[in-house]
Amino acid sequence: MGLFDKLKQGLQKTTQLLNTDIRDLFKAQGRLVDDSFLGELFETLIKTDMGVEAAQEVVDEIRDAYRARVVEMAEILDRIKEKLSRSWPSRPNRSALLPADRRSLWWPA
Repeated sequence: MGLFDKLKQGLQKTTQLLNTDIRDLFKAQGRLVDDSFLGELFETLIKTDMGVEAAQEVVDEIRDAYRARVVEMAEILDRIKEKLSRSWPSRPNRSALLPADRRSLWWPA
């Protein structure tokens, strides 16, 4: 299995975890965006290996957009996907895939 296949597999796992775990936050129809919900959302995002900084940015955006509102799962998932797509670089940083001592040999800065 090549490097890109492993990356793709890892992203698929993250997507599956995210969809499943976000659904678990919505046991009933709609959910109030309060501190409890935001804390649970943060924990869920961390479990998907998103990273603390990215998870906090998503939670902050959800807080700003929906604070004290009842939201549906689809709204939250759409907002998370939108945030992640804006955060994803449009051109992959190929040098990040190489060891530091080889970056300058293969890819221009």
